[in-house]
Amino acid sequence: MAHLSNIGTNHLPTPPNWIIASNDGTRWMAPEVMLSDASMPSSVPIQDSRLPTTPASDVYSFGMTMLELYTGHAPFSHRRFYGGVIHDVVNGIRPARPSLDACPGLTDDIWDVITSCWAQDAYQRPSMDAVVRRLYVLYKTSMLKPAL
Repeated sequence: MAHLSNIGTNHLPTPPNWIIASNDGTRWMAPEVMLSDASMPSSVPIQDSRLPTTPASDVYSFGMTMLELYTGHAPFSHRRFYGGVIHDVVNGIRPARPSLDACPGLTDDIWDVITSCWAQDAYQRPSMDAVVRRLYVLYKTSMLKPAL
């Protein structure tokens, strides 16, 4: 099984480390992964506790990575503090679509793929196979369009 990154091996920050001083993966982390941290017993040593990632949480992270590739900015880059990112994610708030001027290559079809990866309910997200198939179709279709 391939992994996009080590998001599940990092930990949610705790005060006073709520400011973004390192790249621990919070901005790409699925809501269910964030919420799972609350269910871990405090007796579990930090180095022994791993956030439980799943194929569905990887799909969520992939969607955030796609957004970053198109915009050149980390997800939730308007948020300075981790607390704001966590609040947004667990409450179903996602990054807004950038303007066409800012991201001319971000078509409606690509935006639909990205946002489908961000479904709040992990069971509503497409599988990674479905995402790849959809992107492949979009890629092949774009090759058939005449250049303007």
